[in-house]
Amino acid sequence: MAWGAMSWRVNVLRLLLLIALVAPFVVWLNDLVSIVGMAVSQLVLIIAAVLMRPAAQDLSLTGLDAVMINLDRLHSNQTPAHGQIVGVLYVERCPTKTEAVKGLQALVIGHKRFRSVGIRANSCLDSCYLTKEPKDIDIEANHVGEWTADGPAAVERVVEDLANSALDMTLPVWKFDLIS
Repeated sequence: MAWGAMSWRVNVLRLLLLIALVAPFVVWLNDLVSIVGMAVSQLVLIIAAVLMRPAAQDLSLTGLDAVMINLDRLHSNQTPAHGQIVGVLYVERCPTKTEAVKGLQALVIGHKRFRSVGIRANSCLDSCYLTKEPKDIDIEANHVGEWTADGPAAVERVVEDLANSALDMTLPVWKFDLIS
């Protein structure tokens, strides 16, 4: 039977039933469009901000590098080592300072990060590294330390003290300490 052939009451009931069934879908669809619209507008704003922002000075700078250069501005200096990465290596024979300096010279020549100084900017992402010439890095005076410790407990104390000492941020931020 066609819509027109039925009584107007049945047609109104069918229409109300159709509206009742479709209305939640329309509300859900409206919410979905609203959420997608907000997400798209936020994405457009982010893309615009990225495109309009000048390029970083140092394209090799990673997010971790930017954080490490600016670490003291990003959190309290109450944490141990101020974000330093500490490695400890036990060897049978401790090299002399002269041997260590000679070995580290190859590292400084071969890897520019070992002769780079972090330069801060107002924005962490605008921070960069200033790479120095190998001849300008005084490894012996600024990067190699010598310590003595008598026994494992004393070695642990020296390591703990070194790990909790801030590095000089005006120099390339690494240090090689010999404990014998």
